[in-house]
Order: sequence, then structure tokens, then C-alpha cells
Amino acid sequence: MAIVGHSGSGKSTIASLILRFYDSSQGQIIIDGQDLKKISVPYLRDQISIVQQEPLLFNETIKENIMYGNLNSDD
Repeated sequence: MAIVGHSGSGKSTIASLILRFYDSSQGQIIIDGQDLKKISVPYLRDQISIVQQEPLLFNETIKENIMYGNLNSDD
């Protein structure tokens, strides 16, 4: 699934709610029929990836940039 839209349309708010950076004050978010608040936060965050609109590269090699964030990656 992708969340796209104009600036200010709520994409970051939706992502923050789904990743449980904060919980909603009203209503529920349901994923596969289960209330989001009943899903383990570490498990939930392990299942979701975010691709930023602007690319981010570190002052390292291309290989190191590709491997960033995966401590178990190899050549």
C-alpha cells in the first residue's frame, strides 16, 4: 500500500498513527480486523517500511548506503 497526496493532506499523521508514535484520541484503527492498539508495537514497526519523498544518502560508499539499517546484510 502507498499513501500519497499533496502537502498537508495528512500522510505523516496517518503514518504516525499506524506506527503508534501516538495513539488516536477518538475512534479506532483496524488492521486485518484487529484493533491497532492490541498489536505489539515492535512487531507492528517491524512489518512497515517508509520511503521518504526525498532520498537520503550518507557520506559513505553506495554499498554502505544500501546496507544501512540491516546489520545482518552481507555482500
